[in-house]
Amino acid sequence: MDDKLYDTSLIDQMSHGKETFVRRMLEVFTEDAPDYLARIEKGIEENDFEEVQSSSHSFIPNLKMLQIPDAPEAARKINDLAKEGKDMDVIRELFADLNTRVMQVVKQINEELGKNA
Repeated sequence: MDDKLYDTSLIDQMSHGKETFVRRMLEVFTEDAPDYLARIEKGIEENDFEEVQSSSHSFIPNLKMLQIPDAPEAARKINDLAKEGKDMDVIRELFADLNTRVMQVVKQINEELGKNA
């Protein structure tokens, strides 16, 4: 697929050509990403800046690993605002975009791996 919403070149470098490693890293992302997003969303709904900050901070390396355009930056902004304990409305907007983008990536990976999304 030429229109990938992500890039595995960093994983490819770590894998030293082991396709099973790349596949497993993609599987782990598709399993973990919805959980991170749910935790961030729950924090937003409960106005829990600490949960939003903690979850978004933990999610950033996963987003960087797949080089999802603008996603690590959005998560970083969410993290920074939550750390400051302000602008939940801005966090909510950033999260809506991040959630959409990440779930599109999850769907694409699942399709490429032959799984139902």
